[in-house]
Amino acid sequence: MSRFLRGLGRIPVTLVTLAVLLTAGAVTGTLFAPADPDDPIITTMEFGLPAIREGRVWTVFTGAITFRDPEFYLFVGAMLGVGLGLYERRVGSLRAATALIVTHTAGVVVPALLLWPLAGSSWRWASTLAGELDSGLSAGGFGVAAAATALLSPPWRARWRTLGTAFLVVQVLKSGLLWDLEHCTAWLTGLALGPRLARRAREHSHGRDRAEDRKLIALIVAGFALSIVVESVYPGIGGLVGPGPLDNVQERGIWLVLLELVIALLIAGALPRDQATAWWFAVAGTIAVVVNSLVNAGPQPRTGDAVCAGLVLFVLIWFRGCWPWRGDRQAWRSVGTLVVLVIVYAALTATAIWVMRGSFQPVPQLREIARQTGSRFTFTAGPLTPADSTGLGVLRVTGVAWAVIFIGWLVWALYSRNGRGRVSAADSAGRELAE
Repeated sequence: MSRFLRGLGRIPVTLVTLAVLLTAGAVTGTLFAPADPDDPIITTMEFGLPAIREGRVWTVFTGAITFRDPEFYLFVGAMLGVGLGLYERRVGSLRAATALIVTHTAGVVVPALLLWPLAGSSWRWASTLAGELDSGLSAGGFGVAAAATALLSPPWRARWRTLGTAFLVVQVLKSGLLWDLEHCTAWLTGLALGPRLARRAREHSHGRDRAEDRKLIALIVAGFALSIVVESVYPGIGGLVGPGPLDNVQERGIWLVLLELVIALLIAGALPRDQATAWWFAVAGTIAVVVNSLVNAGPQPRTGDAVCAGLVLFVLIWFRGCWPWRGDRQAWRSVGTLVVLVIVYAALTATAIWVMRGSFQPVPQLREIARQTGSRFTFTAGPLTPADSTGLGVLRVTGVAWAVIFIGWLVWALYSRNGRGRVSAADSAGRELAE
């Protein structure tokens, strides 16, 4: 108990922050029940561009201790209790308080200033966010986490920075909620502030490490994958590069979301290996996402998905030299198996949509059926909208079926020795000679 109390004495900033959050939640009642959207007490405390334009600059801090839903007290409280507490033990209370206040303030004020000239413009995403209010200390939590990466030693410092940056940038591009923009801004501020607070000199890179580059690229793919789950739980408004708030969003079942996450993580997990097969499959997959997002999507192209996949494709091509060019000879067996699976699945899916075509809007012709079938391979919302539960069931069942098939194939092709095949002596000698 004595050691525990001494440990608490080393994190006064963390304890005070948590105490203020819980007290404010108890006073406003949001600690126990969701707030009324029209409650004037809550709205006058929240921050955002409308509050700054009205001169209520103090909301930057009053909004930090205000939440609309009880679950955010649990999430942000745990993030601050663990992250801020550990950071404060390492750098001291003054530096921890500086990181929290500076990153939170930047995360709130900078987005508001960027959105100010765009308020009322024809850019639906920007004009929508310019009129919204937000609350909570989550931006400061992300900022402290970014600052804390300066305390890590290589290579983990670069790995965590890469994963966090990829995840938050994707959220801005695909989801585009106000808090997404605030979190990303606070994270980038923390990355810049962290080395100064940690009293570390700027470190210079000493040459390229291909193995480490492959791991960083895999973390970028993983960051994109994790955004799938978050966007499904909290649907966005179209993202920075999207068409703005979407009226008709085709919801996917939680099982399909989780299976899609497994697929992305399986591909990311294979990229650190010094094998060409994983690189080629990752490139083919990102190209398929770009095509389906722009060509085979619904009435409005999924521009955010296409841009994010394009960024991954750019990174894969830019760092192409980290992988060998030639795959194992037996890898063609995996490709041939995949082609057969694609043909069979496409035929069965197209047949199911044709039989149940009365359950879709508009009633599909052959062209729409082909586009909808193609969209199933990347779980993209196609041009058809289910008109009843039967149509929705067809889309979900076919999506889950392809996810299960593809996961089985990925495990066999990328992780099973039989799928990858054995590297022959000629291939090994040729690779060594090329290197």
